[in-house]
Amino acid sequence: MAINFALGENGILKGAETAVDKYQNKAEQEQNELAKIDDYIQNGRETVTISKEEYEKLKNSNSYSEHETIIGTWIDGKPIYRNIIPQASLPKNNDIKIDVTNLNIDTPIDIKLCCKYNSKNNTFFGAQINSNSSSVGLQLEQTYIQCYINGPWSYNFTDAKFIIEYTKTTD
Repeated sequence: MAINFALGENGILKGAETAVDKYQNKAEQEQNELAKIDDYIQNGRETVTISKEEYEKLKNSNSYSEHETIIGTWIDGKPIYRNIIPQASLPKNNDIKIDVTNLNIDTPIDIKLCCKYNSKNNTFFGAQINSNSSSVGLQLEQTYIQCYINGPWSYNFTDAKFIIEYTKTTD
């Protein structure tokens, strides 16, 4: 009887059954947690909360408009603005200067040019030097945009858009 008691209801067998139950419960809980994590990785997404101002900057960072738009923050903490200045055409073999005094530019950051040329309506981007020693140069200053057009270009530039980025003196 002593042997039965040790192996029986309150003995080793009961302890083993309890241990197996606990192990199975823990294994099931672990599997459930792993399934939740896997579901989160596969289907979930993390929610990030940002201020309305940061949201507007993020939303506008790839926005191009003929209206001044805040697109980010410069290294000195000032807002970076982007603006598109349209120009109907650019003269061949000539320089043009476009007044931008009204933009209150403090730090010129970037300038790009996008325009169409020749009868095929090809698009031209940025400054360029070609094999005929023709060149287009761009310069952004606080009060003007300078576009240098030199060399034997055989076509006209039309529908030009200067894309400029800058900080302002008023911020």
